[in-house]
Amino acid sequence: MPPPALALYALGRLSLLEGSPAIASERLAKARQLAEVDETPLGAQIRIEILIAQGDAALAENDATRAHGLFVEALPLDPKRAELHAKIATAHRTIRNLEIALQSYDRALALGAGIEVLRDASTPRSRRATPSASSSGATISSRGIPTTCAPWSPAALR
Repeated sequence: MPPPALALYALGRLSLLEGSPAIASERLAKARQLAEVDETPLGAQIRIEILIAQGDAALAENDATRAHGLFVEALPLDPKRAELHAKIATAHRTIRNLEIALQSYDRALALGAGIEVLRDASTPRSRRATPSASSSGATISSRGIPTTCAPWSPAALR
């Protein structure tokens, strides 16, 4: 019996935290295949989380176009999710669509995104804290989001 989609999703997220986006992409693709057949409300929520994680993995693999596509695919499933709009903005910023990135960041703010969401979405992967960096003073939240990183500013968009 194959592992459940939720377990593969968790393993994919852990792979991202460990700095292995290719392994994460592989695990998340398998999780997505399994989640597609689950028509329960929990299955729908897992599909959204998997799509977002796949987008995160694509960004970590420097494939912002694929990341954008995955984030946009998740958007109709949860259109009022501020974090998702911030991630779309980051994908736009990465591919140098700066005007559209600003619009997406504004949309994220309008939907209630706080500074933590914007900071997480706008901090380049290379500057983010990792679990191994916690010994150097960086901290990671229980959701794997760095809680100490460079302050966000509009200059980060340029």
